[in-house]
Parts: sequence; structure tokens; C-alpha cells
Amino acid sequence: MLVLLTDGRYDTNTPAELVRELERETVSKVIVVGIGVSDPIQLRQISTDPNNVQDMMLPSQIEPVAENIKELACPNSNTNH
Repeated sequence: MLVLLTDGRYDTNTPAELVRELERETVSKVIVVGIGVSDPIQLRQISTDPNNVQDMMLPSQIEPVAENIKELACPNSNTNH
């Protein structure tokens, strides 16, 4: 699994191409966190699943975004432990 933090604004397909190459090698899931004003289309192109895209406009959103990443990474875990 790879968690990628990005502003989601690229002039080329490099991040998406890199992720596809990683998927072929070892990475089974890519979770993308858009920081600030990010491009949602590019974020979805980078992730392995559109549901694996998170947005974080402000630093104060780090805790809920981190919780969402934990749930995406370990969907069957019990958070009450």
C-alpha cells in the first residue's frame, strides 16, 4: 500500500505512470491525499480506486483524514481496541 500526499497538479502523467509501475511490482492499493486546492481528476487518476482519494484543504483536517486513511488501509479493523 502507498499513501501519496500531493497538491494534485501535474503537467505530465508522471505520478499516474509511476503508480501504475508500482502496482505492477508490489503495490496493491494507492491512497491519495490532496493537499490544499488539488485537482480531483488527477487525484483519481493516480489512485487505484476513486474511493481512495481524500482531500485536506486545511492542516486542521489532518485527524479526520488520518482516520479515513486508517479505515481505507484496514477496512476490517476494529477502532475500539
